[in-house]
Amino acid sequence: MNLFIDSCNVITNISSLDTYNLPCLQKLGSGNNIGREGCTTLANLLRNEESSLIYLGLDNTGIDNEGAELLATSLENNTKLETLCLQGNGITEKGYKAFSKLLVDVSSVESTYNSNHTLKVLKLPPLTGAGMYWLREIVRGAIHINYGHSTTVSAARAKVIKYQLNNQTRKGLCRLQGIEYSPIGSLFADIEPILVPHLLALIGEEHGQGEFYQALVPMVPALMSCVDTSGMMKDLKARNSLRMAELNRQLAALSVWNDQLDRRLAVRESGDSRQSANTGSAATVGAKKRQRS
Repeated sequence: MNLFIDSCNVITNISSLDTYNLPCLQKLGSGNNIGREGCTTLANLLRNEESSLIYLGLDNTGIDNEGAELLATSLENNTKLETLCLQGNGITEKGYKAFSKLLVDVSSVESTYNSNHTLKVLKLPPLTGAGMYWLREIVRGAIHINYGHSTTVSAARAKVIKYQLNNQTRKGLCRLQGIEYSPIGSLFADIEPILVPHLLALIGEEHGQGEFYQALVPMVPALMSCVDTSGMMKDLKARNSLRMAELNRQLAALSVWNDQLDRRLAVRESGDSRQSANTGSAATVGAKKRQRS
């Protein structure tokens, strides 16, 4: 016999959950070994849209990796459960991976956006062994995002920025979840081209210039395909025409200025000639006077 206790009732048999008044059941806990059958019953409860369960305490209940996978899968569309306690169970790497995919499905931007953002507290058994630190941190980081955001929309946005727009993080998650990795440029294939520069700027702001350049390089062909070449050439031709018109205006002004200089120079040279002639005449008259005297 399994003992389940909520805030005001005692459920003496797990099978009776199928007929329990679900909207009234918000907290549920057990200290008994529920086995695979119990996990299946709880998974069905969590999938039920009428369920109002926000707390589920299953510490030391004999749940293994398969049971953890059942629970994780059942929470994919659950928007009620906020706390899940699974300490003291036989959950290892496989179970952790199931919860990592529940919290951050990296198969696409849309999948990450639609991951579970409701679960705010997840207590799992310690995960030890080489290479397990990163897996623990992925689960812990995703839970931290859920806990730190008041709405699922803001949590979803934060996860997309952290896990999809960071090339190295996304590559590691793809390997972890058995998903084929593709260059970051492919993520934006269905995004309006006008938004791409904003996304690239966001990558640079959140993850640094290194990630920005890694994202930019494979996207160059896609960005170039969005360029209106004919429009760009017409715009360039129009700008060249304006520049030519301005140069012609400047050339005409210089021509006018040169004409003015030519006239001034002619006047100057004419005046110098008259002055030289007058000086020569005065010298001749002076010489003649001196001869007479």
